[in-house]
Amino acid sequence: MTQKCLANFKKLTEALKNGRLPSNVQLVITLKGTLDLDNIRALQSKEKIIEYYQFYENNYMLPIRDLKLANAYTALSVPNTAVPSPVTVEDGKLFANFCRLCREIEQENWVNHYFQEYTVITPFANRNRGCENCVNYQGPLWGCGSGTTVIGFLPNNMVTSCHEGFTEVVDKYKQYVAERNLDNIVISFNRFIGDNKVQLTMTDEQYLEHERKMYYYLADNATAQLASSTTQIMALAMANLVDPKYLDEATARNAARYFQDNCSFCIKDNYNQTGSFTLFHNGLYKLLLNGALDYINPEGGACTTC
Repeated sequence: MTQKCLANFKKLTEALKNGRLPSNVQLVITLKGTLDLDNIRALQSKEKIIEYYQFYENNYMLPIRDLKLANAYTALSVPNTAVPSPVTVEDGKLFANFCRLCREIEQENWVNHYFQEYTVITPFANRNRGCENCVNYQGPLWGCGSGTTVIGFLPNNMVTSCHEGFTEVVDKYKQYVAERNLDNIVISFNRFIGDNKVQLTMTDEQYLEHERKMYYYLADNATAQLASSTTQIMALAMANLVDPKYLDEATARNAARYFQDNCSFCIKDNYNQTGSFTLFHNGLYKLLLNGALDYINPEGGACTTC
């Protein structure tokens, strides 16, 4: 698969080199690797981590940069681990070591120049808003919404979107089939798409109402997810599944705020088919709260004033 991707990308760069990109079109190559547990176990040395990021630069970033086209460029994005998976405490400790090594490489990079493009390589470390209201369990979320506004069309009547948007379409398809119980006659996904309009956008007013319903208790603007996550983290600490320091409510709340500001809160657990807009899957907590968050955000959480 990697070789196919590289071969296709080479064809793309050749087309760009030959002037195939119209001047009124902007092409942005966004690189966002998603690390699974096998990746994390393999990236337990500085040499391997440097090799990993140099692979992205040498094969995807630099070929585009070297074309020197005004309307074609790459957008840096740090790999994360947003895909739910059954994580153990030991996996969390390995991820913490990976994050520690990433931070050391970032410092060394200023002298050793491992990378031409990357300055930050630590997962989840490239966005942090801070927090003024988390002591009262208030404050807005930061994320991509539910995906209902990020839907695109592919050949053969297929649809693509972010994870939550895709699962929403699939759920509607299952309901469509169930409501037309025609003696086990197969109703194709293509027919479903043909018979149903897919919501592409919301008005500003609709989106604001959607956000409020999904992410807030309406009383005093308090964030339901923040309160739920804090309790969930403390419960995991009681069970010795995350660092014991998260038994402290303030420490757990700061971690919860970090998750709220940095993680895709629409993610469902692919393995158990559970999840909600107010609760993260336990795997992500176990991955980040067994030492990794201390390296991701050395100040000790999303809020340094609480």
